[in-house]
Amino acid sequence: MERRAFLRALLAVGASAPLASLPSNAPAAVVDQLWQQAIETPTEFAVDSYGTLWVPGVPEVEYRHQAFELVVRDGMTGAQIASLVEECPPLAEDLNDACLRALEDLAEAEQEPGRAQHRSLKRRISRAPASEAWRAWIDFLAAQKRLPELVEFIQAWLAQPLAVADYEHVSPYNGPQGEACRFFDTLPHKALTALGVRLVEGDHPGSSYFAAELTVGLDDANARVAKLGWPIRFVESSRW
Repeated sequence: MERRAFLRALLAVGASAPLASLPSNAPAAVVDQLWQQAIETPTEFAVDSYGTLWVPGVPEVEYRHQAFELVVRDGMTGAQIASLVEECPPLAEDLNDACLRALEDLAEAEQEPGRAQHRSLKRRISRAPASEAWRAWIDFLAAQKRLPELVEFIQAWLAQPLAVADYEHVSPYNGPQGEACRFFDTLPHKALTALGVRLVEGDHPGSSYFAAELTVGLDDANARVAKLGWPIRFVESSRW
């Protein structure tokens, strides 16, 4: 594998600081210099007793803001917020529920402007598909100049721990195990075979298990790395 591509793949797993300065158009001499630095301080991939590879120092993904790369802030337009929600189905589902709760609350209003707001929101919802009531709510809040409330809702949502239903939409490249997958998934099949690494995408039908696994012993794997002359090292460790 070409050195430049290998080093850039290491960047994805948070390799040592000198590598972080590697530009895409760096001359060959710079690439060779950084390669030597990487050899002297190799990136470590830990392997547990089951052979699963993971990256030490990468935090476990426990909260939504770690799993979903959404940045929402005051001053955003309704269209900007909607484009973010489109990228996150779990958030869209919860916004749908929140919209219907808001409609129920407004239905109990006995006076204006609550009753007018109920009619307005109900009319907007009737024009949207059932699964996209959240769009009606965004439009409604924008018309009411209440988008800061929506921003606060989404920020609070992102601060919560991941729900069981969220995991279906979480990238397999997240977390320490996912970061190892990210790196080894960039290597050609021939390189994986030479290292004694395999990628597993679901160990049974319907499984969400996704991992890079070491199929040879630790000493054998490191001997293979040394023979290939690559700036990585396998170490035995437990995540828990």
